[in-house]
Amino acid sequence: MTLRISVGMSKKVGQPNFGSFGASCQVEVELDCNDDRGSALQLQARISRAFSICKAAVESELALERHFQQTILLSSGDALRYSGLATSNAEAARDARQTNPVRNATAAQLRALERIARAAQVDLLGHAEREFGIQSIQQLSIRQASALIDRLKALPVPSNV
Repeated sequence: MTLRISVGMSKKVGQPNFGSFGASCQVEVELDCNDDRGSALQLQARISRAFSICKAAVESELALERHFQQTILLSSGDALRYSGLATSNAEAARDARQTNPVRNATAAQLRALERIARAAQVDLLGHAEREFGIQSIQQLSIRQASALIDRLKALPVPSNV
């Protein structure tokens, strides 16, 4: 007989102007209950390990988000929103459209590109340079980033991941 245990963790971090970002992880573990040698302490240790795995994954994702927020060149609308100068997201978006008719890729798109490229073990910048002739992924437009996301998702994921 097997015992199925699910553990999970989520964490949300507040941002200026009532924004937030977060991450969550859910792990399901199957344990063999036929083994009479297993004790309550061993069960607790396995559950603790599963929680530790979830916690590490969540903290890693949050750290990645913080990294992107600090290093990505923000469009003027994003810069206003993060600095707290814009009164609303709508105002920030309007300002961005007026000052930059070709909108830059969003922070979420750039994060997705990084994650997908890492999972597929491909050179993201190399793909972007070949396809769009740019020197930095921050130079991608929203449409270019969307197209690149679709292309990278179509790549096979290596089996050793």
